Amino acid sequence: MVTSKSRKQRKYQATAPLHRKQDMVSAHLSKDLKKSVNKRSLRVKKGYVVKVQRGDLKGKEGKVTNVYLKLKKVTVEGLMSKKLDGKEKPILIDPSNLLITKLETQAPRASK
Repeated sequence: MVTSKSRKQRKYQATAPLHRKQDMVSAHLSKDLKKSVNKRSLRVKKGYVVKVQRGDLKGKEGKVTNVYLKLKKVTVEGLMSKKLDGKEKPILIDPSNLLITKLETQAPRASK
């Protein structure tokens, strides 16, 4: 971003188009992945295995089930919070608090 004003930065992030928000939903890679991919961080995608680095859930690991670009949040399999009526709902986690430990091992899409 060009500006140093916090208000303008928040406005940019809130009104950014989805193809720009994809870059905002990224997380650091584990040490062994850094060496193999030659990058420091990647966009978080559904199917990646991640580890929580910050907060009450620190140390928990699971597979990414959803990525919400509009909210810039991620849900991880197995990380749920209980509601008062007994139901469980997934916890929304900021991707900056995650560490990607394993990439999705899916065959590339066939070209037409």
